Amino acid sequence: DLQVIIKILNSMGIYQYEPRIITQLYEFIYRYTCEILIDAKELSNYANKDKIDIDDIQLAIKSNSNYNTNLPPPRELLLELAEKCKLEGTSEYEKFVN
Repeated sequence: DLQVIIKILNSMGIYQYEPRIITQLYEFIYRYTCEILIDAKELSNYANKDKIDIDDIQLAIKSNSNYNTNLPPPRELLLELAEKCKLEGTSEYEKFVN
């Protein structure tokens, strides 16, 4: 329900946002939930169980987050790139924009 998403945002202190944000979050939640449930069902079938249980859900979430989480680059790499940009002068972004 869209009202639940609005309440979650409000509970986090977020009161101003574009209306399409609610729809995008709703679509993301729907896709993510379906993906987790499909994975949990496959795990349950593999274990020869008739029903999905909490262990199947938890394992599906863990395996999903291991493969679908984009972690930021290591701090050392970012510092190295920042130093390289300083030494070279103008950044690629500035060259593109100007």
